[in-house]
Amino acid sequence: MGLGGAVQPLRERQFRLLWLGQVASGMGDALVPVALAFAVLSVNSSATALGGVLAGPMRSVNPEMGSLVLAEAFVVTVIGGLGSIVGAVVAGLMVGISISLVALFAPEMATIVMFALMAIVLLIRPQGLFGVRGRTA
Repeated sequence: MGLGGAVQPLRERQFRLLWLGQVASGMGDALVPVALAFAVLSVNSSATALGGVLAGPMRSVNPEMGSLVLAEAFVVTVIGGLGSIVGAVVAGLMVGISISLVALFAPEMATIVMFALMAIVLLIRPQGLFGVRGRTA
């Protein structure tokens, strides 16, 4: 069996699982899931590259550059609540504004304030601001 014979069942399965309906313009053409996945990957890669280019001048570029951004993303996720997009937006604004205000008066404490904010939120509401209470064992 050639490569085409092995790929065809996978392609048919993708069309069955990821059927996206008709194009919004009414032309009658179905969207191809592979092309959509490629477009999403392209947009995601472009946005990531743009974020890196914009963050470079504000932060020093070094091998450990992503550690602070990773810590900020973790804190925002925990404060907002796992799985909550609204919580991530609200928590991101809270963390960003609190870091900026603390940096205005005490620059050396700016990074610590986000962890203090996370500790306060976890003491008051362990599932995060917009998170759902999980099952107990």
